[in-house]
This record gives sequence, C-alpha cells and structure tokens, in this order.
Amino acid sequence: MQARDVSGCLCGREATGPHISPTTMTTDEQRLILRATAGNVRDHTVISLALGTGLRLAEIVGLEVGDLFAPDGTPRVRVRIRAAIAKGGRAADVFLPNRLVAKLKRFWRWKRERGESLASDAPVFANQSGRRISKRRVQFAWATWQRRAGFDRSYGFHALRQTAVTNGGPVPRAEICEAPQPVDDHGLYTPLGSGDGRAGAGVGLLTPRPRPSTGRRALASYFAGFLFGVDRAARPGPCAAIDFSAG
Repeated sequence: MQARDVSGCLCGREATGPHISPTTMTTDEQRLILRATAGNVRDHTVISLALGTGLRLAEIVGLEVGDLFAPDGTPRVRVRIRAAIAKGGRAADVFLPNRLVAKLKRFWRWKRERGESLASDAPVFANQSGRRISKRRVQFAWATWQRRAGFDRSYGFHALRQTAVTNGGPVPRAEICEAPQPVDDHGLYTPLGSGDGRAGAGVGLLTPRPRPSTGRRALASYFAGFLFGVDRAARPGPCAAIDFSAG
C-alpha cells in the first residue's frame, strides 16, 4: 500500500522530486586546470583525456598502451574501451578530438624519455615504480591541482565526465568537433541504444538527450528563435568549448 501525506498526495514510487542538474565545471575553470597542469605531462594528459572524452576514472586508469597507441606510437583516433574496464562490462568506441591526439603524441615521447614500458599491455598511466597508477592517486592529484589552480570549490573527478557530456561528449561519432550537438537545459544524457540510426550508435557511449518540446519549453524555444535567431537546443561540441592545445 502506498502512503499518503496529509495533503492527500501519493508518497510512494509515483512521487517525484525536483531534478538536480549534474555538477559541471565552468569554461574558465576548465581552462585554469589545463593551464595549471601544463608542466606535469602525466596529470595534464589524464585531465585532458577526461575532459575530451568523458571517460570514467576507472576506464582511464585501466587503459593499456595498445588501447591508445599503435605499435609505432601513433595515437589511435578511434579508441576501443575494452569490456574489462568499461562500466557494466560493455565495450565501447571513443573518437578522440584532434587536439587531444596532439597531446597524446607528446605524452608518448614523455613516456619513452622516462624509460616507461611501451609494450601494448603496459599501463598508459604509471606511478613512479612503473606500475599502474591507482584511482586514489589520481583523485588526490586532481584535488591538489584544483587548489593550485585557485578553484573556489572542490569537484569530484566525475565532474570531468559530466562536464564533457554537457560540452557535447563523450564522442559517439567523429564529426562532434565540427557540428553542434543537441542537449537539454540540464545537460541530461543517456546511453545510445542499438536502435539509434546515427553513426556510432549501439556502442554504449553517452550522448546528450534532448527533451521533447512541449508546453512552456516549446514556447520559450519558439520565441528565442523568433526574437534572437538562436536555437536553445544546440550547443557547441567539446572542441569548440575548450582549447585542448593549452599548455
């Protein structure tokens, strides 16, 4: 039996609360953190990868050299996220922005100069001992860099993923850096289904989910377009929002 409150409203599963938007970083904060980490190649690459693709922390830490790089050190434009590290065991493909590819070339050179293993099964991000870096170590470094960048609040590492999605990623198809992506006012996102007919559909990645235009939302969109010539349902992709070449 479902409980009712004193006003007679259902207080069971049918009751819904207010929607809370995902925590995201501002454009200035994204630029600040990239600038602050520019001198630390490993941490800078970790953060750039998270902002450019929306990958989860466990997925980034679990990457192996062969996942990101060809045998000759060329970064892969299309990266396969193996089922072993993907959430829910669902393998997925990610297309990397061009500016992120340039950073990965720099990172390869840095690993080679440090003498880190470049074998295909070696960890991409290693600690001082050459072993795979831990999630806790990345989270500690992330908190430290935020303080050095002068943030007035502290974000969890997952905010990088939510920011990437709100910017227009993770990248479900190659043209995301050129074309604006539909997104609702709250930055909601949902997995691509196998029935989606667009390129990259069915790979288990996230894409912004537009809300149906009904009622006041439809009227607001209509008048915004009529008065100002703007489309409230479109936002630039992540490459337009953030300059990944910074630093």
